[in-house]
Amino acid sequence: MTKRKNDESAYSPALLIILLILLWIFASNVMGGIVPLLWKLLYWIATGAITGLIVRGSSYDLLKNGLLGFAGAILGGALVRFFGLHFLYHIPLVGLLAVGILGAVTLVYAMRIFVDKNFAR
Repeated sequence: MTKRKNDESAYSPALLIILLILLWIFASNVMGGIVPLLWKLLYWIATGAITGLIVRGSSYDLLKNGLLGFAGAILGGALVRFFGLHFLYHIPLVGLLAVGILGAVTLVYAMRIFVDKNFAR
């Protein structure tokens, strides 16, 4: 992707709409409805925003926050299981947020070390 003027997002609105439709289909068939999906989206966006504040000093845009939070939640869950930190799941809301942030920060720094030193800056 090339850098656009005025630091605009490089993602098209059509991509966001397609992603939301796919997530809605997944939520309605697997997770039991749209309300749990909305809570998860808010959780992922909050996780990505907090991670942006930690590693960058400012938050990313809405789509990047959601994607970073989603990837962080997956990686954080794997790290929690690997290291046996299951007690984090028993802390309401804050524990899940901590797991997501742990995974997202780990993901950003791993990408900076192994792939691109300017990743997520």
